[in-house]
Amino acid sequence: MRLGKRGGEPDESYNFTKGKEEAELVIEAALTSGGIDKLDFYRGLQMPEVWIWEHDNLTVYRFEAGDYKEINRSSLLPGLDLSLVARLADHPYTSEVLDRFEAALEEN
Repeated sequence: MRLGKRGGEPDESYNFTKGKEEAELVIEAALTSGGIDKLDFYRGLQMPEVWIWEHDNLTVYRFEAGDYKEINRSSLLPGLDLSLVARLADHPYTSEVLDRFEAALEEN
């Protein structure tokens, strides 16, 4: 994975293209202040999409024309309700989060 070669690892990374080894989406939980600029780090990799969870807020960025632009909907997962993801992200019980997520999917 080219992420490790650049000197860092994301909290989570995902690949949606069969046969492709490199991540297309990374998720970072910015729990402390300071440290490296995550977008600057991923800009060097031209990571297609970066999600950053910080201060109970999920911000999604898409790499376009050499820089990151904040977007309202994931281009990789366009049907995913990001506001629902943000509401459930900080819940302490995984099983309850999954139940709520499934219920929300059934409603839609």
